[in-house]
Amino acid sequence: MVVITDKHMEAIGYILEGKNVSEVAKLCNVSRTAIYNWLGDSDFKAEVERQKQKIKNTATSKITARLDGYIDELHKIAMTSKSEKDKRAALEYLVDRVLGKATTKVADVTDEEENTEIPDIETMLEGLKKEIV
Repeated sequence: MVVITDKHMEAIGYILEGKNVSEVAKLCNVSRTAIYNWLGDSDFKAEVERQKQKIKNTATSKITARLDGYIDELHKIAMTSKSEKDKRAALEYLVDRVLGKATTKVADVTDEEENTEIPDIETMLEGLKKEIV
């Protein structure tokens, strides 16, 4: 169990920037072994995940706040682009976001409890003959 210090937070910041272990160790002025030990600690890993989630939440909030502008830009590209490929891609994206991505798979819409097997006529006749006799 590691008590998260300022040095740990500094290392976490570098890790989240995508730096490798050697770079993080050098920037934090610690050994690579120390970084590997920290990465193996559950408290350190949990803090990395907390910080990562914090970054994702911030990014999501920013994107959500600007979503109307993004949609307007996509619409503009779809309607005014000289490239048919860009128009189609923008329109396809907008439609897929609203209606969902089309699939080529056929969905099984039968009720699982419903028996759709066609009975064998010979088996039915044999069963009837036995009941009559």
